Amino acid sequence: MNKKYNPPQPTMKMIKIFTAITFTCLLHLNGMAQTWTLQNQFQNIEPGDMHFIDDNNGFIIADSTQNGNFITTVCIATQNGGQSWSHYPLNNANGNIFKCYFLNANEGFIAGRGAGGNSGVFMKTTDGGSTWSSPVLFNERINNVFFMNASTGWVMGKNGFLQKTIDGGVTWSAQSITNEDGFSMRFYNSTTGLFACGGGELYLTSDGGMSWQMVTSGTGDNLMSITISGNDAWICGEGGAVVYSNTAGQTWVAQTANTSVDFNDVAFVSATEGWLVGLSGEMKYTSDGGTTWVSQTSSSGADILAIEMRNSGLGWFLDSDGDLYKYSTPAGIEDVKNVVAVNVYPNPIEDEIHILKSDVNWSKAVLMDATGKVLYTSALQKNGRNQSLYISNLQLTPGIYLLRLENANLTGVQTLIKK
Repeated sequence: MNKKYNPPQPTMKMIKIFTAITFTCLLHLNGMAQTWTLQNQFQNIEPGDMHFIDDNNGFIIADSTQNGNFITTVCIATQNGGQSWSHYPLNNANGNIFKCYFLNANEGFIAGRGAGGNSGVFMKTTDGGSTWSSPVLFNERINNVFFMNASTGWVMGKNGFLQKTIDGGVTWSAQSITNEDGFSMRFYNSTTGLFACGGGELYLTSDGGMSWQMVTSGTGDNLMSITISGNDAWICGEGGAVVYSNTAGQTWVAQTANTSVDFNDVAFVSATEGWLVGLSGEMKYTSDGGTTWVSQTSSSGADILAIEMRNSGLGWFLDSDGDLYKYSTPAGIEDVKNVVAVNVYPNPIEDEIHILKSDVNWSKAVLMDATGKVLYTSALQKNGRNQSLYISNLQLTPGIYLLRLENANLTGVQTLIKK
């Protein structure tokens, strides 16, 4: 005779711990937490870069066009999280701007390609983008700009071009490090920083950028963007390359993002949670520091140029069509009082999922995989104090799944394992 499985009843302490753990899982599973919606569609621009310096103040640098022809560079600024934007033409930019970097809501820097395409241009603002300095011109095309503070910064570009300023961009001095193109620079602190280049070349400084030493990156692909969180750093690049360091840049290991698509940008909000974005709307998400990366629906089919994540519940990305997407946690998810853990068996699951002795009359069940993809939705009927969900026809593969139960007032969650 088959004996019905009767799981032990949890104590109140167990319920509290379990609810917290399950709620955390809920926030970090893509289908529930990551919701990307189109916030703005900027017309007649060819975007270059985006930078949000806090939850409200953000900047987009783009080329303004008419009938596909270049008119001028424009700085587009918001002070309310993207609800409204101001457009500031840079009529003296004398070229196409690729990148921007802002220290705060007032001080910012832009750099890019000069007129003709074989030279570089740099400009700065001290009033939030409404006015800009006269352009500084260079003899090489510039790919990026980074400033450590209002005085010290770098521009980097083609054929190993790297120049440093210590007076806010008034004067510049060349640094000879590599013949590879320079693409990105970030600092851990005032002394330790990283410089990412083509061909997988990566350089580390421990003296504030006065000198640089090559370190082994673990890839031969072009390294395009750096992000730093504490002593942890990630760099993404072409060909789906991702490398990671937890030694303040001394040593690096390659991570697997399961794609060969070129990545343009990377953003982390903690040592565990991060995003990768690239060509053709490619987006990857991790909640374990990059040990595993899963695909996330970006809702964009264009190349994603830049991503900014302010925290686990707020961020933006900009694509090559001039579309700005905003990420926010769905309404109600933040309120833990409306999310409860549910007791189901068996777990690991088989062909049926039984919701045990629930005092809540759940009306709907949603089963999702670890990427947030909805696999099954079903209405639920009460049978005494138990409710059951039959999943034998789903042919689930081994892995981790999320069960979400709903009624008018509550959301129930439970992580499930299929062996």
